[in-house]
Amino acid sequence: MFFPMKKETKKRFLNEIFIGKKVRKLYGNNIYMSVAKKYLLNGSIVVTVIDSTDILHEAARLHGLGALPAAVLNRVLTVGVFMGRDLKNEEDKLSVIVSGASEDGSGGESVKIAVAAKMDSVKGYVEEGRLLINGEAKKYCEKTDNYEKTDGEADCGNGGKKISENKINSENETDSENTINAEYKTNGETECNAAKEINSEQKINYEDETTAATAFKNAADSAAGGEGYITVIKDSGMKEPYTGRSELVKGDLSSDFALYFTVSEQKPSAVVLGEYFNGKKILAAGGFFVQVLPGADDFLITIVQDILRDFGDFGKMLRELKTPDAIMDTYFADFDVKKIDEFTPRYFCGCGGERTRNIIRMLGRAEAYEILKNVGMIEARCDFCGKIYRYGAKEVKEIFEQK
Repeated sequence: MFFPMKKETKKRFLNEIFIGKKVRKLYGNNIYMSVAKKYLLNGSIVVTVIDSTDILHEAARLHGLGALPAAVLNRVLTVGVFMGRDLKNEEDKLSVIVSGASEDGSGGESVKIAVAAKMDSVKGYVEEGRLLINGEAKKYCEKTDNYEKTDGEADCGNGGKKISENKINSENETDSENTINAEYKTNGETECNAAKEINSEQKINYEDETTAATAFKNAADSAAGGEGYITVIKDSGMKEPYTGRSELVKGDLSSDFALYFTVSEQKPSAVVLGEYFNGKKILAAGGFFVQVLPGADDFLITIVQDILRDFGDFGKMLRELKTPDAIMDTYFADFDVKKIDEFTPRYFCGCGGERTRNIIRMLGRAEAYEILKNVGMIEARCDFCGKIYRYGAKEVKEIFEQK
């Protein structure tokens, strides 16, 4: 039976068919996408399991990151997914910033990692030079020069293959979703340029898988440590956005975010963040979040705490058990478990020319024309996706003539 569709519904339906075909082309029949699921244990403890592997790969591709900085960024992106889901409206915004002491000795702060989130999407960037990465761990940051990040192409460092289609036209406002075309293996794992496609003179000597996974985990656990703060800003359209803050004191992001939720938001929490690195590429990444509701039984809390002691390497667990449901079935089978939410988060920037045009307006006509006089154009780059917008004299004139 045929049912007539409204124009908008038909367009969305056709887009979903197209996207589905495109995803299957990239990933094969075994479609692999990031997923998040929330469960209620015995009516008093909320557990959220997030598989953000696909988000990590996309962030690494867009920023041209090696495996280690990509992993550290993804840990905060995963927290952003978790927190963003609790926003009340689609227009609400959330920012999560991990900052350290300024290197100039001024007593100020410098951003290490910045993440912006909405209800079902995240974006972010990492300042690699501000991470604590020393000695042997530096090899996990190495990137290949085979594919330079130009004209919309990006390498994934230790996480992905050449972007061969849908290059960004910097003169156009191409939606960032149109740049997600990379070559993936059929099970969704990206090939590793640094391990597969560099010449013999540049080849990286990786350890065996078990040793590499352990060394990589230790490096990722400590990379964002040191003196600094976690700052969370929630903007729900009110006069003043909510701002929460806590110090980096534990030395790893999992413990420090658990402390933030417990102290700053008054929500007793446990957080486990991790990824699995096999010596060549990251095969799994995500996070496990536990929050205790008021009135929860102390004995129940103790049991959950005992279970969480087995969650030391969450990335490996996610790699082996594959899905959030499998993790819950394996570790919480004796609980009364109810699934209360499920969604598919994604890395999405959504930047557009209007934002960069507003920046030019803020420069003012005199300063904008001075730049044009000296340089010939004004160039603006998005920190979250690397997209570049260029404006010549004609475009700048139109910007200031618009009302």
